[in-house]
Amino acid sequence: MFKLISSLLVILTISQSVVALLSREDFGEKLLEVASMLHNRCIIKSGVNEVSIEGIAHGNFVDDMKVKKYIACLWVESEAMNEDGSLNMEVIEVLCPPKLKREMEVGLPRCHAETAGIRPLYERTYQLTKCFYERYPDHFFVL
Repeated sequence: MFKLISSLLVILTISQSVVALLSREDFGEKLLEVASMLHNRCIIKSGVNEVSIEGIAHGNFVDDMKVKKYIACLWVESEAMNEDGSLNMEVIEVLCPPKLKREMEVGLPRCHAETAGIRPLYERTYQLTKCFYERYPDHFFVL
């Protein structure tokens, strides 16, 4: 259940505060609680700092291994993406806030297809996240 609930939040990266058009209420307290746990777990695994994560919220995708591993951790730990790079759109759609449903249903598969040949997985998840930001900067969020 933990991984199912957190899948949406990993889609675009997670930190402690919401930055974008969506409010915390759009996600609900339970989902935010799970997101915080996942965020903390992936910070420990990757060694990334909060400043780097916050930069992503503003479209500053630094070419940093720790940032890339953090993003990959979020995708994989939440099961929004499998180790083989396949998306779990069923989980993503169930958890997607109504305000983002269209963008997620269209944008994620497009960006996923555009990043199909990229390896290793941490590079692919980084490029996929960046692709979504470039297509939908007004709908990109960091929690």
